[in-house]
Amino acid sequence: SCFLWLTHWYPVHVLDELDPARPHAIELLGKQLVLWRDAQDDWQCFDDACPHRLAPLSEGRVEADGTIMCSYHGWKFSGDGACVDIPQAISEKQKAVACSCKRARAVRYPTRQAYGLVWVWPTSGPAAEVAAGATPLPITTAVKEFWDSGKQVKWFRRELEYSYDILVENLVDPAHVPWAHHNLNPNTSRTKGGPMIVKPVKMVPNLEGSMPTSSAGNGMSNGAADTSADHTMYKPIVLEHNTQEVAPGAGTGAVNGASGVVGSNGRADARPLYMHADTDPLGNFQYGTALAPAGAHMAFTPPCSSACQYTLGPGHLCRSELMAVPASPGKSVAITMLEMTDVPKLTAAEVFKSIFMDPGNFPAMLQRFLRERRPLYEDHLQANTLFDQDMVFLNAADRVITRKGKLSWPRSYYMPTPSDAAVMAARRWFDKSLQLPLNPDDPTSPPASSVISLSAESAAAAAVPRHQQMDRYSQHTKHCKICQQAMQKLEQQLGILKAAALICGAAAAGLVAADAVLLSAAVVHSSVDGCETASGVACVAQQLMQSAMGNGVVAAAGGVGVFLGVAAVVCAAWGKAVQEKLQQFTYVEFYHADNN
Repeated sequence: SCFLWLTHWYPVHVLDELDPARPHAIELLGKQLVLWRDAQDDWQCFDDACPHRLAPLSEGRVEADGTIMCSYHGWKFSGDGACVDIPQAISEKQKAVACSCKRARAVRYPTRQAYGLVWVWPTSGPAAEVAAGATPLPITTAVKEFWDSGKQVKWFRRELEYSYDILVENLVDPAHVPWAHHNLNPNTSRTKGGPMIVKPVKMVPNLEGSMPTSSAGNGMSNGAADTSADHTMYKPIVLEHNTQEVAPGAGTGAVNGASGVVGSNGRADARPLYMHADTDPLGNFQYGTALAPAGAHMAFTPPCSSACQYTLGPGHLCRSELMAVPASPGKSVAITMLEMTDVPKLTAAEVFKSIFMDPGNFPAMLQRFLRERRPLYEDHLQANTLFDQDMVFLNAADRVITRKGKLSWPRSYYMPTPSDAAVMAARRWFDKSLQLPLNPDDPTSPPASSVISLSAESAAAAAVPRHQQMDRYSQHTKHCKICQQAMQKLEQQLGILKAAALICGAAAAGLVAADAVLLSAAVVHSSVDGCETASGVACVAQQLMQSAMGNGVVAAAGGVGVFLGVAAVVCAAWGKAVQEKLQQFTYVEFYHADNN
């Protein structure tokens, strides 16, 4: 009942994907915003509306002097939102007066860049700057410690055609992975799906020397069993892990190698690394999965973070964090971790050694060796496939539950197994949080659902076409510098391959034609005994042919022709493969019925 949507940092973009030479349009909680980088190399966030005539600043330019220019009339703004140029002013005095007016300022939002992401505070003004400065970024301790050690996390961002709450349902639902993401990688296969117990882990307040969590609070209880209970939340907390098996053949696994009461790096007075240091999660869950034979843990901390820790074996942990961002009604943004690992890359020698020492593991090691060395855009293409695999039925489910009413989920959803425990916890929280006013300080403020959830009118309208739902270009590629650069290189490569195929093919055809002429001459004149009985032209042709045959020119030309022909075929096939790769940046038709 006390969750405040406007007093949180939200991750809105991935730093590595942003092109600093241009502005970027984004959406957050129904607001149309623009990201751009200023003269101090700091990313700024403004309302995407020039104060002059409300033209979108995202259609403008980032100038060489580090300002953003509205391309409608040329007004310019500095990183603090101040208007610094109005070309239409008739004098410097009039310009100075007009630029100093508060109405000429762009609306600026607190912005930070950290952990490989750009974060935005969704309110503006001096009070927002103070509140944002006093609030830590909502990221797991694992990411903080990893980043602070000098390493980097690789992230991926995709805009989605379904509501934020439906995205959160999906992120806290590990049971769907082997089915919806069949064949995405060796660990996601229908053969590895089956019974799964998602079990809440009890979180106990450590009252001795405790202190309250952040003032914004969660408005949530600890665990899934009773999300309506009024719990006092403290930090640090300790966990009591259930030692019962969570899936056939898969134990719970100890967090960070400890047992019983555990914490970050074995410290019993701190949270596990897959949690946030400052804020209690909605719930902490454990489950078994093919991704982690020794068990996995998952914590969802609203509004954005769903973090997992997989216990791969004694002392071997893998962690991930996925962010769900409420963009606008019926639309959300997912930011998912591609890689965060301390595990050193496999060497060629290790892979070769496995052929003799561990042949059964060789295919997996070879696949990992190649995956570790593939270009980053390949990871983006695979991540796009992951979101494509969910897209159609999550878009449809969003429309259906909206028509029925989001509060109808206890009747509309039939969830008889414990695999849906985290989904139930999330939905109970949404029942309350989405009905809260977006801005409690404004008596006229609409509920948060009005800028987050799909509207009843949209749900009743015709469905968004399939190709639009899975439009990779609009939802990722055009916003991603990495994929844009990869496309440019592949397009150049395709042009070279097409030209090479054409040249090689033409040269091969010419050589084959020349060979055919010489061989025809040989056949025509094979019965002629000497030049005495042949015409002058025929005699010359016969002599040239005999000379060419004697010198092996025909044979050599034929060999070169065959080589060029093969080269033409190879270039054409390679070009086709490049063209298919380029298609993966824009749209890939996907049907689960074809994913065998």
